[in-house]
Amino acid sequence: MVNFVLTIFLGWTGYARFRKGQIGLGILWLFTCGCFCVGWIVDIVGAYKEYKSSSVSSAPASVRMDMQFYDVVSDFHTKVVGVTFKNDDGTDRQKIISGCVPGQDIIFRPTPTKKYPEAIGVFNTKGKQLGNVNAELASDLIHKYPNNKMKVTISDITGGGDKNYGCNLHVVIYKA
Repeated sequence: MVNFVLTIFLGWTGYARFRKGQIGLGILWLFTCGCFCVGWIVDIVGAYKEYKSSSVSSAPASVRMDMQFYDVVSDFHTKVVGVTFKNDDGTDRQKIISGCVPGQDIIFRPTPTKKYPEAIGVFNTKGKQLGNVNAELASDLIHKYPNNKMKVTISDITGGGDKNYGCNLHVVIYKA
Protein backbone atom coordinates (compact mmCIF):
# COMPACT_ATOMS: atom_id res chain seq x y z
CA MET A 1 0.00 0.00 0.00
CA VAL A 2 2.78 2.42 0.95
CA ASN A 3 4.61 1.77 -2.32
CA PHE A 4 1.41 2.38 -4.30
CA VAL A 5 0.72 5.70 -2.54
CA LEU A 6 4.34 6.84 -2.91
CA THR A 7 4.25 5.99 -6.61
CA ILE A 8 1.12 8.10 -7.06
CA PHE A 9 2.66 11.15 -5.40
CA LEU A 10 6.36 10.70 -6.22
CA GLY A 11 6.25 8.67 -9.42
CA TRP A 12 7.14 11.68 -11.55
CA THR A 13 10.52 11.80 -9.70
CA GLY A 14 11.43 8.27 -10.79
CA TYR A 15 10.69 6.81 -7.35
CA ALA A 16 9.46 3.46 -8.73
CA ARG A 17 12.43 3.13 -11.08
CA PHE A 18 14.98 3.95 -8.37
CA ARG A 19 13.23 1.45 -6.07
CA LYS A 20 13.67 -1.27 -8.70
CA GLY A 21 17.35 -0.40 -9.14
CA GLN A 22 16.78 1.13 -12.59
CA ILE A 23 18.93 4.19 -11.92
CA GLY A 24 19.16 5.35 -15.55
CA LEU A 25 15.39 5.27 -16.00
CA GLY A 26 14.96 6.93 -12.60
CA ILE A 27 17.12 9.84 -13.72
CA LEU A 28 15.21 10.05 -17.03
CA TRP A 29 11.90 10.13 -15.12
CA LEU A 30 13.27 12.82 -12.79
CA PHE A 31 14.26 15.16 -15.60
CA THR A 32 11.23 14.49 -17.84
CA CYS A 33 8.45 14.55 -15.20
CA GLY A 34 7.92 10.81 -15.27
CA CYS A 35 8.81 10.55 -18.95
CA PHE A 36 6.15 13.12 -19.85
CA CYS A 37 3.67 11.52 -17.42
CA VAL A 38 3.30 8.36 -19.55
CA GLY A 39 5.95 6.45 -17.60
CA TRP A 40 4.52 7.74 -14.35
CA ILE A 41 1.11 6.29 -15.24
CA VAL A 42 2.72 2.97 -16.21
CA ASP A 43 4.48 2.90 -12.81
CA ILE A 44 1.21 3.67 -10.97
CA VAL A 45 -0.53 0.78 -12.76
CA GLY A 46 2.42 -1.52 -11.95
CA ALA A 47 2.42 -0.46 -8.28
CA TYR A 48 -1.33 -1.06 -8.11
CA LYS A 49 -0.95 -4.57 -9.58
CA GLU A 50 1.88 -5.27 -7.14
CA TYR A 51 -0.27 -4.05 -4.24
CA LYS A 52 -3.27 -6.16 -5.29
CA SER A 53 -1.19 -9.31 -5.85
CA SER A 54 0.65 -9.01 -2.54
CA SER A 55 -2.44 -8.15 -0.49
CA VAL A 56 -4.22 -11.36 -1.52
CA SER A 57 -2.68 -14.32 0.22
CA SER A 58 -3.90 -17.86 0.67
CA ALA A 59 -1.57 -18.27 3.65
CA PRO A 60 -3.24 -18.32 7.07
CA ALA A 61 -3.13 -15.09 9.09
CA SER A 62 -0.63 -16.64 11.51
CA VAL A 63 1.86 -17.02 8.66
CA ARG A 64 1.15 -13.58 7.16
CA MET A 65 1.90 -11.79 10.43
CA ASP A 66 4.48 -9.03 10.41
CA MET A 67 7.84 -10.81 10.57
CA GLN A 68 9.93 -7.78 11.56
CA PHE A 69 10.11 -8.94 15.19
CA TYR A 70 11.69 -12.30 14.33
CA ASP A 71 15.42 -12.96 14.05
CA VAL A 72 16.60 -13.62 10.51
CA VAL A 73 18.49 -16.89 10.08
CA SER A 74 19.11 -16.58 6.34
CA ASP A 75 18.43 -13.95 3.69
CA PHE A 76 19.24 -14.78 0.06
CA HIS A 77 18.17 -14.64 -3.57
CA THR A 78 17.59 -17.66 -5.79
CA LYS A 79 15.99 -18.41 -9.13
CA VAL A 80 13.05 -20.62 -9.97
CA VAL A 81 14.01 -23.71 -12.00
CA GLY A 82 11.84 -25.63 -14.45
CA VAL A 83 10.08 -22.51 -15.70
CA THR A 84 9.77 -23.78 -19.29
CA PHE A 85 7.87 -26.97 -18.38
CA LYS A 86 4.09 -27.30 -18.35
CA ASN A 87 2.32 -27.99 -15.07
CA ASP A 88 0.58 -31.32 -14.46
CA ASP A 89 -2.78 -29.65 -15.12
CA GLY A 90 -1.52 -28.40 -18.51
CA THR A 91 -1.10 -24.75 -17.53
CA ASP A 92 1.83 -22.89 -19.03
CA ARG A 93 4.41 -21.73 -16.46
CA GLN A 94 5.73 -19.13 -18.91
CA LYS A 95 2.28 -17.54 -19.14
CA ILE A 96 1.89 -17.58 -15.35
CA ILE A 97 5.30 -15.95 -14.83
CA SER A 98 4.55 -13.28 -17.45
CA GLY A 99 1.70 -12.11 -15.21
CA CYS A 100 3.86 -11.87 -12.08
CA VAL A 101 5.39 -8.70 -10.65
CA PRO A 102 8.33 -7.96 -8.34
CA GLY A 103 7.26 -7.86 -4.70
CA GLN A 104 4.57 -10.50 -5.21
CA ASP A 105 4.30 -13.06 -2.38
CA ILE A 106 5.27 -16.63 -3.20
CA ILE A 107 4.53 -19.92 -1.44
CA PHE A 108 6.85 -22.94 -1.22
CA ARG A 109 5.00 -26.26 -1.17
CA PRO A 110 6.39 -29.82 -1.19
CA THR A 111 5.88 -31.47 -4.60
CA PRO A 112 7.65 -34.82 -4.27
CA THR A 113 8.02 -37.14 -7.23
CA LYS A 114 9.67 -40.53 -7.60
CA LYS A 115 12.72 -38.92 -9.22
CA TYR A 116 12.81 -35.91 -6.82
CA PRO A 117 11.38 -36.97 -3.44
CA GLU A 118 12.45 -33.69 -1.80
CA ALA A 119 11.11 -31.38 -4.52
CA ILE A 120 9.65 -28.05 -3.46
CA GLY A 121 7.32 -26.25 -5.84
CA VAL A 122 7.11 -22.47 -6.20
CA PHE A 123 3.51 -21.21 -6.29
CA ASN A 124 1.82 -17.83 -6.53
CA THR A 125 -0.88 -16.99 -3.99
CA LYS A 126 -3.53 -18.18 -6.45
CA GLY A 127 -2.04 -21.69 -6.32
CA LYS A 128 -0.45 -21.66 -9.79
CA GLN A 129 2.97 -23.30 -10.00
CA LEU A 130 5.81 -21.21 -11.46
CA GLY A 131 8.44 -23.96 -11.20
CA ASN A 132 10.59 -25.40 -8.41
CA VAL A 133 13.50 -24.48 -6.18
CA ASN A 134 16.75 -26.22 -7.13
CA ALA A 135 17.44 -29.63 -5.54
CA GLU A 136 20.22 -28.40 -3.24
CA LEU A 137 18.09 -25.60 -1.81
CA ALA A 138 15.09 -27.93 -1.44
CA SER A 139 17.23 -30.32 0.61
CA ASP A 140 18.48 -27.46 2.80
CA LEU A 141 14.96 -26.16 3.39
CA ILE A 142 13.72 -29.61 4.35
CA HIS A 143 16.65 -30.62 6.57
CA LYS A 144 17.99 -27.35 8.01
CA TYR A 145 14.82 -25.25 8.28
CA PRO A 146 11.85 -27.63 8.59
CA ASN A 147 9.92 -25.52 11.13
CA ASN A 148 11.09 -22.02 10.25
CA LYS A 149 8.77 -19.28 9.01
CA MET A 150 9.75 -17.78 5.66
CA LYS A 151 8.94 -14.71 3.63
CA VAL A 152 9.34 -15.38 -0.09
CA THR A 153 8.74 -12.69 -2.72
CA ILE A 154 9.54 -12.22 -6.39
CA SER A 155 12.60 -9.99 -6.73
CA ASP A 156 12.71 -9.87 -10.54
CA ILE A 157 11.09 -11.25 -13.69
CA THR A 158 13.62 -11.80 -16.47
CA GLY A 159 13.31 -12.50 -20.19
CA GLY A 160 10.21 -11.91 -22.23
CA GLY A 161 9.84 -11.05 -25.86
CA ASP A 162 11.76 -13.69 -27.83
CA LYS A 163 13.37 -15.11 -24.65
CA ASN A 164 11.86 -17.41 -22.04
CA TYR A 165 10.66 -15.79 -18.85
CA GLY A 166 12.61 -16.41 -15.66
CA CYS A 167 11.78 -15.65 -12.06
CA ASN A 168 14.15 -14.61 -9.27
CA LEU A 169 13.11 -14.85 -5.62
CA HIS A 170 14.08 -13.15 -2.38
CA VAL A 171 13.90 -15.60 0.53
CA VAL A 172 14.09 -14.60 4.18
CA ILE A 173 14.14 -17.43 6.73
CA TYR A 174 13.32 -16.57 10.34
CA LYS A 175 14.41 -18.26 13.55
CA ALA A 176 12.08 -21.13 14.49
